[in-house]
Amino acid sequence: IHPALQHYQNAQGLHEKVTDDMVRRTVAAYYGMITQMDAMIGRIIAELKAHGMYENTHIIYTSDHGESLAEHGLINKDVPYEGSVGVPLIVKGPGLPGGQTNDSIVSLVDLFPTIVDMAGLPPEPDLPGVSWLPLIHGQKHSRPDCAFSEFHANFMKCDWYMIVKDRFKYTHFDGMQPTLFDLQEDPQEMHNLAQDPTFESVVTEYHKTLLTICDTDEVSLQAKKDLGLISADGLDYTLLDLEALHELQNEGILPKGLLAEHVA
Repeated sequence: IHPALQHYQNAQGLHEKVTDDMVRRTVAAYYGMITQMDAMIGRIIAELKAHGMYENTHIIYTSDHGESLAEHGLINKDVPYEGSVGVPLIVKGPGLPGGQTNDSIVSLVDLFPTIVDMAGLPPEPDLPGVSWLPLIHGQKHSRPDCAFSEFHANFMKCDWYMIVKDRFKYTHFDGMQPTLFDLQEDPQEMHNLAQDPTFESVVTEYHKTLLTICDTDEVSLQAKKDLGLISADGLDYTLLDLEALHELQNEGILPKGLLAEHVA
């Protein structure tokens, strides 16, 4: 896996002391939670039907992130692989076509404008996102043809920015080499195409698209400042090695335990 994700893996101790039995029990517990969620949703639907409200109620089933569940040797969320950034999405409601699957790329940022649209309220143009309803009805829509995700937090040595467009997923790792996966031919994201000269134009195109969404350098710098990873005189603590970090801690400049998951 990408060096930035190896660092994430090591910072969480996932490269050692994880047995097959631990993975099996983790997967079983996760499936158990899904089963519990299904049962609770079933109770809500049964209550709606009991009160004659089911047919005129909009229901959106989704989540804020996925779960790596040991894929690529990772647990939890936080990474740009599909297990983490891909989420379930089921939409049901009065007047909506049923029994269909739509493979269009959408984003959770569209959730609020979709709910506003379902309620028959005017859109709020100062907020991001585009309603899914025209897409669901097969009508012309203004939704962008890509989805965007980013991550700035603990256990990751560098920030990452991901876009999915058409069949490809491109991830920019701040200060490191990017990744490019063909989700159609390689849905498990096992073969990074970013260094393949055949896909150089795709990498260039997707990076340009990313820069229309955000200035990655500016956003990463601000994120580090917000997380307290930049000193008052501009020193980026995440660029330190462990020896330099310990020296600052021994001098009392940094509290012990800070940043250990961010450095090499």
